[in-house]
Amino acid sequence: MVLDSQPFAAGARWISGLVAARGGRFHLLMATLMLVATLAVRAEPPGNGTSMAGDTAQAPAPKVDATMQADASAEALLQAVIDRAPQRVARLLAHGVSPESSRIDGEHAGKTALMWAAESGQTGIIALLLDHGARVDHGNPKGGTALMYAAVSGHADAIRMLVEAGANPDHRVRHGWTPLLLATAKGHVDSVRVLAELGADLDTRDVYGWTLLMRAAERGDTAMVATLLELGLDPAKTDANGTNALALARQHDDLALLELLRPETRAR
Repeated sequence: MVLDSQPFAAGARWISGLVAARGGRFHLLMATLMLVATLAVRAEPPGNGTSMAGDTAQAPAPKVDATMQADASAEALLQAVIDRAPQRVARLLAHGVSPESSRIDGEHAGKTALMWAAESGQTGIIALLLDHGARVDHGNPKGGTALMYAAVSGHADAIRMLVEAGANPDHRVRHGWTPLLLATAKGHVDSVRVLAELGADLDTRDVYGWTLLMRAAERGDTAMVATLLELGLDPAKTDANGTNALALARQHDDLALLELLRPETRAR
């Protein structure tokens, strides 16, 4: 505690005068005690929000960073989608939270609310986000769209909703992956049928020149091979090395696939 030197000087003069006038140790002691009490009152720290001047001290209001506030709102929306809570999603969107909200860092950086909803097949939330302006073909840092998340996860209803809202069924990312290639590689027969119905290119190939049938044959997916043959794909088509779906089935010694892919079987 720092005390003003002026009260000390004045107090010292006052004690000297009092002792000189009255004499004796008793008067010296009493005068000293009175000085100490006076200085203690003057130096008392403010309490209960009151300053030494008697004014009420007002703590400054904390400043809210707009970016932090927006990030918190975005995270709240994403969590509501992850929690499958459409009513909470609707409330947040009604209060102005961006339908384009996405993770800003980490493994899922750039993954939007629409992508999360498509991945989990939540058509109700997809509709809410689209109604509030979410871009149907907005891409993540790798170029993936909500439709591709729906295709990987095999949500045929979400696929239909997104394509009917304008999503490109032939959108392509690195390695030549399209929604149809992804659905085929993951074995989602219903999703492949819906994409074919909605106009996706059945002749699509990945960067290695592999066809949909080759991808299905390489996985040993007889249900998918049968579906693709039904949709009219040609098992004789090859990549640059001359490999086709039948050759891949032979490599795996998959008798069921070989039976499906043999020309004589298909001619029946």
